[in-house]
Amino acid sequence: LLRLYGTVLPTLEPRELAPFVPLAVIFTCSAMTHILDDIRADAVKFLDLLADAAPATVAQFAPRVLPSFFSLLETSTAAADGARTEANARTALLSQGRRLAILRSCHKFLCVFTRPLVPSSDALAFMAPPPAPPVACTEQLFFPDTTAPFAALNLFGEADAGSSPDADAATDTAGAVRAQSTAALDRLFPFLQATWIESAAIFAGGNISADDSLQLCSLTLQTLQVLWRAVYANAVPPHETRLIGFLRQCSTFFPFGKDYSGDTAVEDALLALNTRLGTEVDSNVDALASSDVNSSSEAKPSSDVGLVRVFKRATRFMLQTLGHKQTRLVRHEQFGELLAVAWQLARGGGRSDAEQLLTAVMYYAGVCPLASPSKTLAIRFLTCIIDAQWTRVPEPGALDVGSTQLAALTSAW
Repeated sequence: LLRLYGTVLPTLEPRELAPFVPLAVIFTCSAMTHILDDIRADAVKFLDLLADAAPATVAQFAPRVLPSFFSLLETSTAAADGARTEANARTALLSQGRRLAILRSCHKFLCVFTRPLVPSSDALAFMAPPPAPPVACTEQLFFPDTTAPFAALNLFGEADAGSSPDADAATDTAGAVRAQSTAALDRLFPFLQATWIESAAIFAGGNISADDSLQLCSLTLQTLQVLWRAVYANAVPPHETRLIGFLRQCSTFFPFGKDYSGDTAVEDALLALNTRLGTEVDSNVDALASSDVNSSSEAKPSSDVGLVRVFKRATRFMLQTLGHKQTRLVRHEQFGELLAVAWQLARGGGRSDAEQLLTAVMYYAGVCPLASPSKTLAIRFLTCIIDAQWTRVPEPGALDVGSTQLAALTSAW
């Protein structure tokens, strides 16, 4: 039956499925809490098919779907803690394969659900300058050269130019998504942290292979990344000690598998894991530093040293991945993520680090095929840097790069 749905649902338009989605979600959520493990597993797979076929419609039922995921994952956590010792079908969720399947489905649904909070699909959206704060005007002025000079006076009850029904609806939707994402983060964080602690043991022992532990580590970090970006936008505030502590915990083995060489699938998974953690560490440097300041005087020096050490390790990882020591080309999507890490590291480091990172990016782009999307993305990346460096009005996003070094790069290109 699942194979039949997998064949039929992709051929239908979302508007054709919309009338049937509410009833399908009700039955699916009931099946996700069934006593039989096979029925629960099939329900999760069917939800994946439904979310792929009609993502916007299925996302509207998050208040009903998310608690079903919480029930599945928290049941496995309770069984792991020894709360359920009798023979029970639910204890099958203890296997890494079961947790991986449920967590992968949960991550997919969270990505669909939090889509209204994604600012842009552009690969270089991270380079956009922050929006300027609105300027408060205390006087009612109108200008003759505007299209509606009297609209600002609101003489006849005109609608406010800064708001519209569509904008208000978008704001309400974003607020609802953010509130439910906050609740989801509170419910899932203990499970995700426990899963990371158990799965990350492969890095301590050095026995890295293409098993479920590596996939669980990557998926745990992906799920947390989706949730805390939905709740806190670009950076985690310093008072969120849970996530800051989790980042420090993950940084213990960073970069993961730095000396590994062998299976291509494992190398891709390690690259994605290192890139993802590097992005989060770089984005939350201010919060990590603030947590150091708020710590005790005895722990402060070691914490500062640890933060600097992680920053340096991230820089070395980028230089080895993109610079002269790189051994293979990465996928275009991975290169876009690596550019975001390089940008954050270049902005947070000194001039020497910024110049080395920029040189590494340009070197990697130089060895890419001429018509590859990675080379095109690198050209756009360099163009944005030049615009920020040589504009008449200095921008806050400009890198600390010497004009001579930047001119040398551009002349080489």
